[in-house]
Amino acid sequence: MHQTVKYGRLRANHLSSFPVINTVHIAMKIKYFIKSLVFRLFSTKFDAANQMPTYLTKYQIDKIGNSIIHLGDSVSELSKTKLLKLLFLLEEKSIQDYGTPFFGVDFKIWQFGPVAPPLFEGLTESENKFLSDYIQKNKFDEYEGKKEFVDDEFSDNDLTVLKWAVDFARHKTAEDLVEYTHSPTSLWRRGAIKHNVYDKFKKKELTYTNYDIDFTLLFEKDSEGYLLEKYNSAIENLNFSKKYKELVSV
Repeated sequence: MHQTVKYGRLRANHLSSFPVINTVHIAMKIKYFIKSLVFRLFSTKFDAANQMPTYLTKYQIDKIGNSIIHLGDSVSELSKTKLLKLLFLLEEKSIQDYGTPFFGVDFKIWQFGPVAPPLFEGLTESENKFLSDYIQKNKFDEYEGKKEFVDDEFSDNDLTVLKWAVDFARHKTAEDLVEYTHSPTSLWRRGAIKHNVYDKFKKKELTYTNYDIDFTLLFEKDSEGYLLEKYNSAIENLNFSKKYKELVSV
């Protein structure tokens, strides 16, 4: 989520009365407070609308946590917005290239882009701390790992996708990734238009929806249908495995 806060300029004859460092510090505090308030209100609205808790396997949590650890080690300025975009791009790239979900979580069509609600919650300052064993924020409000990256949960294809994401985002800003995931041909834009919410997003009449990102659109040019069949099979296996694996409410 990307929020912009504008501050009025102090008149020149008042500048001498306020040390520059104090003004900047106060401005940053105000900006952080507003962003935190928006995040909390956003989360509260979503929880109230969905009632049911989200469940992830320990395998999924470990993979999410270690992915963020690796991204934090390899990508500069890993803000919440930048990280959420990268987590989506990992899922999209893995499905597009291999027909296999990277995390196996549902990404929803929200105003600020494609978002997996449990990942959003796990990165929000709230009671939900299922990622607290893996990551933390540094003094610049950026995410970094609490421990070393462990690749036990990652296949060779996963590691290839992870390397792609690092190379792709290494010198990109959060705004660059927002523009990329919101492009006219993006899954997010196509889904928002399909469900008649794109104009509402632009007019700021709607913040979130429960519509899923449709990853099957990635296989429109797959004439043989191999990757689509592989993707559908992977989703079925994932749903089946959740019946027999220990789940964690997040």
